[in-house]
Amino acid sequence: MLAPAVRWIAVAVAIAATMSVTAPGALAQQNLFNVPSGQITEREHVFFQQQFNFNRPAGTSNTTFDFGLGRGWEVGFNALDFNLYENIRPPAPGERRQVDPDLLLNMQKGFDVLDDVWSIGVGTQAGFNPARRSRDVRFQNFTWVINGFSLPDDRAKVYVGAYYANVAYAGPGDRFGVLLGVEIPIVKDRFHFQADCITGNRDISTIVVGGVFIFPNKWQLSLGAQLPVPHSGTPYGAVIEFTIPGYPLFSRRKPVPTTAPD
Repeated sequence: MLAPAVRWIAVAVAIAATMSVTAPGALAQQNLFNVPSGQITEREHVFFQQQFNFNRPAGTSNTTFDFGLGRGWEVGFNALDFNLYENIRPPAPGERRQVDPDLLLNMQKGFDVLDDVWSIGVGTQAGFNPARRSRDVRFQNFTWVINGFSLPDDRAKVYVGAYYANVAYAGPGDRFGVLLGVEIPIVKDRFHFQADCITGNRDISTIVVGGVFIFPNKWQLSLGAQLPVPHSGTPYGAVIEFTIPGYPLFSRRKPVPTTAPD
């Protein structure tokens, strides 16, 4: 029998391979690694992202689906922090910590402030952890606003924003923090350097540095090294991420040509 980590990777690759055969040309990516980019899924398109995080204490799976509603809106759901393996001590009595896994609904609204220069995304994820005992179930929330700035000639994209996260989602510590990110094309539409940072002293406070490979069918493979934010206590690790940036959910009907009468 396959190990849990191998099964998750096999499922993600199968989904990516199936959907990416006809994936459209959009290159939007809802997250860099952990920081939302503010990009909105096209109307009637589905966005899929599967992330695996590996470090010494634990390995986790994070899955995101989003559906574009049009007019700058998207909705979806997240299945986050499903453990592939774990080497973490049990919590002490009364200790407050992040509770896993997370089943969340998400929603985001995007705004174009200056075309091709400045965009804003405002979003939230809210849900609960499916604990066996009802008394262990906690409401979880992560809410953000992110500014995306495009440098002239698409030399780079810079992201700056802020977030709120409650204890059940992100562990104890500062409830508010800053979101930072950058994406620089090394080989345009083929390989881009990426880095992002979630500040604070929380379980989610990390820096990830790496890059994204963009394939001819437009699906993406991201690889990154996870580094701890100072004073956060988060571990060093690695991130692997599969992304399908937009897949048409409904086939577009071609208009039936009409023949004018003679």
